[in-house]
Amino acid sequence: MSSENKEKPDSFSGGSIHFLAEQTGVSENELKEALVKLFQSQKRAVRAYLAQIEYDKKNETNVALCIWFEYRDDEKLASDVSSIFRRMFGPHEHLDILFLNKQQETALRKVCCPFFSSKRVDCPDFYLTSSEGYNLEDIRACYKERQLSGSHPDGYMLCEIYPPIVGQAYGLGERDVHKIIIVSRHARHSVFHIDEWPAYVHVARLTFDTIPIDKFTVAKDDIESMGLAEIYRTPMAAETSR
Repeated sequence: MSSENKEKPDSFSGGSIHFLAEQTGVSENELKEALVKLFQSQKRAVRAYLAQIEYDKKNETNVALCIWFEYRDDEKLASDVSSIFRRMFGPHEHLDILFLNKQQETALRKVCCPFFSSKRVDCPDFYLTSSEGYNLEDIRACYKERQLSGSHPDGYMLCEIYPPIVGQAYGLGERDVHKIIIVSRHARHSVFHIDEWPAYVHVARLTFDTIPIDKFTVAKDDIESMGLAEIYRTPMAAETSR
């Protein structure tokens, strides 16, 4: 978080903005947990991100709460976020609030997972398949759901997938796998900032059916490996690889 001496977070919608990465950490997870409760109470669709950003022609990094809201700007929602932030971090800490348009959200999702989503995006973030088997050969659309911290230094990416993976091959009986966890197979590579496609990943599943919507950490025992796979930017690229 930035420590600029400002009374409250700024709320805005425009400007030339460069999205850098997701803002993570213990205090950030606490803020996310608090904001999830607020976003759950909204009657309109919300997707929320906590991101590092740069403004055009300014050589400094800011932290911003980036919100896609069904009807764009909402002053009351911004005010409620400000109140929660000040209560947690005091009046001298600073957080920008940015209401995203569609193009901005598309750019942001290349480097950042949402931490709350009451409505899935229309376009998948990438596509998963495996050239090595593991019952993962079918091409599946992947939608980023959230970043989880844990024992892996890069963290874990939780994704919703379609179509789901048939659970019988993994001893799950009739329970199919609708959400997976992916991590990079190679050191110094991150699934959260992919510079070169395809990216090579470990695929795992959670050992429990559902993960609380305000949970941002995961233990090693909560994850069970499913196999090795690759992720591609487009379905055509995934199909060509087969």
